[in-house]
Amino acid sequence: MTKTRLKGAGLAATGVLLAALTVAPAAPAAGLGGKTILAPETETIDALSAAGVTVAPAGAASVNGKGIGFPITGGKVNAETLEGKIQHKGGLTLANGHESLTVENFTVKIGPKNVIRAEVAGGGKVRLADLDLSKAKIKQRGGKVVVSNVDVLLAKRAAGALSAVFGLPDLTGADLGDATVKIKT
Repeated sequence: MTKTRLKGAGLAATGVLLAALTVAPAAPAAGLGGKTILAPETETIDALSAAGVTVAPAGAASVNGKGIGFPITGGKVNAETLEGKIQHKGGLTLANGHESLTVENFTVKIGPKNVIRAEVAGGGKVRLADLDLSKAKIKQRGGKVVVSNVDVLLAKRAAGALSAVFGLPDLTGADLGDATVKIKT
């Protein structure tokens, strides 16, 4: 599977599941900042596009040549176990001309379950993605921690929501792309 560079908001689809923060750094909660970037998986983008579903950044999310960026706004991480939460602002809006769905303010949780949760416009939170950290790489440089090569996979409930709203087939486990988390402490 190949990765593609984002050239427009339509490719932001994979970002839905956003912002995969991974093994968070050993940093105090008050000092977390930075950005999570999701490089979308081409096959997933193509499948959404073929079904007539477009995705655009919402709020503070942005698209550049590396992927979809979501600013880190805070969080709390255990310095010894690296378990904790990292919060983001911004999100994504999925639409097909008749229906739309916005997910935003992602929280990455690292611990017994490595997941991304998001607020859904209109109320409530949903588990958007599962994170595979088995190939993650961690580098520390000065006051920055970079976690790369994190696989982001569409969670069952999010896949069900996409099926219900847009009539898509079950996409549970679809590869949304690779996340890189750049944390400033």
